Amino acid sequence: MWQARQAREPVDEIPAIATAYRKTHADLRQQCPDGYTGQFATDIDRILLYLLRFLDLRLNETHKFGGDARKYLRRLKKG
Repeated sequence: MWQARQAREPVDEIPAIATAYRKTHADLRQQCPDGYTGQFATDIDRILLYLLRFLDLRLNETHKFGGDARKYLRRLKKG
C-alpha cells in the first residue's frame, strides 16, 4: 500500500470525489498531531476513497428512483 501512495496513484475521475478527497486529505494533514504519514495515512486514504466512491454510487442509484430511498432499498425478486 505504501508503494501505491508513493506512486501517487490517481484519486478519481469523478470531480466531486476528487474534490472531497483532496479537501479531507488536506484537513487530515493539518490536524494529525503526529503527522499524516506512513501506513496509518495509507490505510485512511484507502478507506476514505472507498467511502466516497460508495456514497457516489449510492446517490446515483437513488436518483434513478426519483430520490426515493425506499424504492432503492426494495426487496429483489429472484430471476
